Amino acid sequence: MALQGNCTHSVLNDTGQTEEVTRIHDDGSVETFNTPVLETISTNYENVYVQVKQVEFFQRYNSDGKKQIVLFHVAGYESKEVRDANIEDFLFFYNLELEDYDYNSNLLTQCYNLIKTTEGFENLTDI
Repeated sequence: MALQGNCTHSVLNDTGQTEEVTRIHDDGSVETFNTPVLETISTNYENVYVQVKQVEFFQRYNSDGKKQIVLFHVAGYESKEVRDANIEDFLFFYNLELEDYDYNSNLLTQCYNLIKTTEGFENLTDI
């Protein structure tokens, strides 16, 4: 199972500059600090091969009980052949969290459906 098509992968890049930010807390106290200025760098890919590379499960416990968290890694390759030759030779790599994991549905299908609804990846199709 994988996806293929055109997509745009974006990353945040630190510009090396900072900006002053003021935060007012609930108790009325004021905090001023410098934060990095980030810029979005987007790269367009044509006919890219996208695959779920790794899946991790975590249980989170809180007052509402136990919740299953699914984190997964997504990698984009020039082609299936490039991926088969070296799984670490990806064009891009990023992480997603499957928040509403349905135990009664196929896990990978849920992951791929989330990828296809992620900004920049809406044009990928199942292969």
